[in-house]
Amino acid sequence: MTAHPSRAQQNRLRTFERSVLRAQGYAELPLLYREEMVKAIIAGDKTETRRPLKPQPVVQGVVRDAGRWGEAVPAWLWRSPRLDAGLCHTDADAMARLAARASRYQPGTRIWVRETFAVVGNRCKGERFENGHGHVRYRATWTKAHGSSWRPSIHMPRWAARLFLVVKSVRVERVQDIDQKSVIAEGVSIPVTKEGCEPGMVCPLVRIGPDGLLPYLPKDAKIGEWKVEDIYRAEYAVLWDKIYGKDSALGWKANPWVEVIQHDLVEHLQ
Repeated sequence: MTAHPSRAQQNRLRTFERSVLRAQGYAELPLLYREEMVKAIIAGDKTETRRPLKPQPVVQGVVRDAGRWGEAVPAWLWRSPRLDAGLCHTDADAMARLAARASRYQPGTRIWVRETFAVVGNRCKGERFENGHGHVRYRATWTKAHGSSWRPSIHMPRWAARLFLVVKSVRVERVQDIDQKSVIAEGVSIPVTKEGCEPGMVCPLVRIGPDGLLPYLPKDAKIGEWKVEDIYRAEYAVLWDKIYGKDSALGWKANPWVEVIQHDLVEHLQ
């Protein structure tokens, strides 16, 4: 049996959803991207982005589910900062759907990409040049800062952004639910050659084994016993741990809940 939100909680959710609908096409939110992901966005290879759900749902013990013959099932508690309430579910899928409805990244929302950048020469805040962003350099596509210094993406102001995305859909799931298709949509590619690997052979750095991530050796490609999908997921797991920390509460092994944002590139200022 699933615990349903109260009438007041439902009203707050509807009010939030109406505000989102009114803002569709106008609301803009920033998202930080690493250089390799910026390149994938520009190339048209990255159409999905995963970010940890905040706050993370937690299991608050177990309850007896009458709908499952009294089976003991985990009771998930997710405290929504937008609903200003904690919602308890015995159905993890129902909780995920509600979390997606309360996401900031609703369909139609515009995202401006924050990336590592440098301001070359003097520039007044908000000033527009005839050549667009000619006085801003981006490390993803420029090798030098031309006398300036690179600034972390977290410090990029809105006026310096060049890439704008529009959200198509959003859903909530566990990070380990990702499949090969979604890994490709995340812009992650598999190296086809590396040191010690024969030309043309698929030799990624890691694979997913029964005990977690393991080194992927050239001989493994010859054996052919590893599923291609697991190879792709392992590559994404390495990228995820590089960003959020291998042993952190948001690491791949912890299998956190994530928002899956599907988006299109709608503007690329040159």
